[in-house]
Amino acid sequence: MKKTVLILLCLILTALLVSCSKPVSAEEAYAEIISEYTELLQKKQNGERISESSSNDIKNAILSAVNSCKDPTQMGYAPKDINSDGAEELFLTSKSYDFYALFTLDGGKPTLLRIFEDGRGALDSENIVYSWRVSENG
Repeated sequence: MKKTVLILLCLILTALLVSCSKPVSAEEAYAEIISEYTELLQKKQNGERISESSSNDIKNAILSAVNSCKDPTQMGYAPKDINSDGAEELFLTSKSYDFYALFTLDGGKPTLLRIFEDGRGALDSENIVYSWRVSENG
């Protein structure tokens, strides 16, 4: 009888551990970034003041994207698995596909890969990300 109860407990614990270790979807992982980004875009559209920077890299990338955009109604985001690892990256982008920030998942948690100054990032048909700078001297 004790063995049966012990085996049952082991099975229940194993089932709980397996269900707890379910991978986080990109939508769930990026939810906080997307929420904050859309909230700040709405504030900018309403003419509210947006802070300039933060000590947090992810927050700083969101602030940079929002502060750099000229028209918040033309901004959006795009999840896309660009390196075929099964995990979607997240682009903060304009409707004309200028990229402002790029995030990936590391252990199921969002990590900033790159901030593109003034939307100077792009993705080609082979999923290669490009960034460029404009110099003042031409």
